[in-house]
Amino acid sequence: MKQGAAHTSGNVYEPYLTFTLRPDLLIQGLQQGMTVGEAAWYANPAVSWQGTILGDPFYRPFARDISKQLADFQQKPDELGAYAVIRAAQLRPKDESAQALADLDAAQRRTPSLPLAFALAQARQEQALPLVWNPQVWAVLDKADDGLLWEVALFFEKKGLKEPAKKALQGLQGRPAWKDDPEFKAHWDAVAR
Repeated sequence: MKQGAAHTSGNVYEPYLTFTLRPDLLIQGLQQGMTVGEAAWYANPAVSWQGTILGDPFYRPFARDISKQLADFQQKPDELGAYAVIRAAQLRPKDESAQALADLDAAQRRTPSLPLAFALAQARQEQALPLVWNPQVWAVLDKADDGLLWEVALFFEKKGLKEPAKKALQGLQGRPAWKDDPEFKAHWDAVAR
């Protein structure tokens, strides 16, 4: 949750497997436009003290159809519209990966953002293409969510690219939940040397 997850669920003690939350039904409920609270209730086969759900119960990630979100982004680009482009690219079949990459690239050129730059870098990596990174996106680190910055830092660190990993970690350094975190410190030490 500290890294930006909107929802997580689990069990505080091991129930029988048939009594655990069903992820397939949770996703189905969310895709139908339910809130996380509604979808979790829908996916929960039994109510017990063992099941735990954390997050915003009113969060509704699929309240609007993806085609409407993409149309809105085309008419008036904003920072949240980038996530619709990313989601649409991820929903494309594997044989359309070149088109997904082109869509991400076009959106990034039109409206540069950290989420789009990261999705484009990941998509290029999956297709064994050279890494391309738009340095303009570093200017908005203060607006980026913690979880995204953490994933960007780990991505670059794994690639052996210390400077961009360090840049992403610097975005987290001044945030209260991170500066004293041992895992953060270990990664910072690895890229700051």
